[in-house]
Amino acid sequence: VALIYHNLGNFDKSMECHLKSLRIAEEFNDSAAISSSYTNIANLYKAIDSIEKAEEFHLKSLEITRRLNLVSRTAQTYTNLALVYKDKNDFYAARKYLNEALRLHKQMDNKDGMMAATVSIGQIFLMEKNYDTAIEYFLEALEKSKELDVKERLMNVYGNLHIAYGEKKD
Repeated sequence: VALIYHNLGNFDKSMECHLKSLRIAEEFNDSAAISSSYTNIANLYKAIDSIEKAEEFHLKSLEITRRLNLVSRTAQTYTNLALVYKDKNDFYAARKYLNEALRLHKQMDNKDGMMAATVSIGQIFLMEKNYDTAIEYFLEALEKSKELDVKERLMNVYGNLHIAYGEKKD
């Protein structure tokens, strides 16, 4: 229900539902559900540009996912934190969290996750105008995208390469 309200743009009702969900998870002492609630709340805060609150709740979620050794969810939380730091123009922190996500995706042999993290790291280098390094990451992601043979992923990588080469101007 919270996601429906979110998609309809009714962020107050969405937050109300997320907080109810959090309270129920806390009553049952369900750490995994608490972590999910924190993530949902963080994503809602990010959607309304309350970046500091988004960071706070993603960090709470991360603490739990790491403690419970929920590797896939930890990788996703690292990615979510990277997006928060990207919005804060803290590219060093964004790259740090994306590299952690990439490490976990490799550990799980999650090729789609590896490709997505690699593209995101390239995008950070692109934002920093470090075109050569961005291109290296995009080319690496291109190889992974070809393995996956997902047209949308290939299109995304080619689009990023187009931008990087265009900005580099050679």
